[in-house]
Amino acid sequence: MPKDIAVAAAASQPSPDEPAFDVAALERAILRAPIKAREQLARHFTPAALGKARRAERDGVLVSMTIGRWGDAKALAQAVHKDLIRYTASAWRFDQDRAAPFDEKHTLAHRALKLSDGAVLSERSLRRVFAELPKTSGLTTARASERRIGRREDL
Repeated sequence: MPKDIAVAAAASQPSPDEPAFDVAALERAILRAPIKAREQLARHFTPAALGKARRAERDGVLVSMTIGRWGDAKALAQAVHKDLIRYTASAWRFDQDRAAPFDEKHTLAHRALKLSDGAVLSERSLRRVFAELPKTSGLTTARASERRIGRREDL
């Protein structure tokens, strides 16, 4: 159990000398906890909340897989989908019951597949994930904005 949650849990038994329990501090501690710790405390969470947290973490891992790549959401989705398909066809069948591999590329793919129970998201679903990236990230919009700027300069 993470230290923050243990401290908050210990604080849940207020003594007459202590002020009332701080629910906001517990919420902050739980939000900082990794998904594994949240699953261990599942009786305190609804299945929908855990699913939402799992999808958010998976989406974060998928976005991490796009670092260093250029293109719009469609190009990024195709590249990540291709990587996930290749990994599931090769090493995933051996790695799925083991700890994450040391290779960074496979580590991210391993984590994404673990969070989605071994299912590879379709290109369309990946496109939705990458379409929500902020415009200032430079991951999805840099090339498109360069093309637009180039066209404007040609005019």
